[in-house]
Amino acid sequence: TDELHFWRPKDEVVEQIKVLLVTREQLVTQKTAMGNALHALKHKVVQTPLANRIHEANIQQFSDQIKDIEKELQKYIDKHPDFKKKIQLLKTIPGVGMLLAANFLVITDGFRNELTYNYRKVSSFAGFCPYEFSSGSSVYKRPRSVKYGPSRIRKLAHLAARSVITHRKKFKQYAVMKEAEGKCKKIIQNNVANKLLKIMCAVLRTRVPYNPNHVSVHPELLS
Repeated sequence: TDELHFWRPKDEVVEQIKVLLVTREQLVTQKTAMGNALHALKHKVVQTPLANRIHEANIQQFSDQIKDIEKELQKYIDKHPDFKKKIQLLKTIPGVGMLLAANFLVITDGFRNELTYNYRKVSSFAGFCPYEFSSGSSVYKRPRSVKYGPSRIRKLAHLAARSVITHRKKFKQYAVMKEAEGKCKKIIQNNVANKLLKIMCAVLRTRVPYNPNHVSVHPELLS
C-alpha cells in the first residue's frame, strides 16, 4: 500500500549544492565544445590567430569558473557539519571523490530519504540496473542499463568504476574474472559501479570509514 509522507521543503544548502553541480556540468560541456572547436581550428591549413586566441581565452575562463564552483561547493559542505562528516566518510571509498559524493548528497535529499541506505533503490533510480532483451532462441542483445534517472551520478559512478578497475587490485581481479566468464566491459563497469554504490550506502548506514580488508560474515557463522 502507498504511504503518505509529510511534505518538507528542501534543505537550503542541498538546493544550493544542486544548483552549483548543474552549473558546473554546463560549464564542462561548454569547455569541451570549445576545446573541440579549437582542435579543429588548429588543424586547418589556413590559420586565424585571433580565433585561436579567443577560443583559448574562453577555455581558460571556463576552467577558472569550474575551479571557483568546486571551491564554493566545499564551502557549503564545510558549513554543514553533518554533510561534511558524511562526505568525508564517502571519500574514504576508492574512486569516490567530492563530485560523486556531492551528487549522492543531492539525490538523497541531504542523506535523508530512503535512497540513502538502500543501494538497490539507488541503482534503480539512477538507471544502473542492466536489462536483457531476448525473444525466443534467435533474438538476443547484450544486457545494458536503461540510462534513465540523473545522468551526472551515473556518469561519475562509471568514471569511478573505470578508475578502480585500473588502479585497485581487488576491483581489477574482479574485472579480469568476469571478462574470463565472457562478460562485456560495459557490463563489468556497470557491475563495479553498482558495487561502489553498495559500499557508499553501507558506509553511510554504519558510519564507519571504508575498510579494504573487510570480510562480510554471515550472522549464523558468528554463533
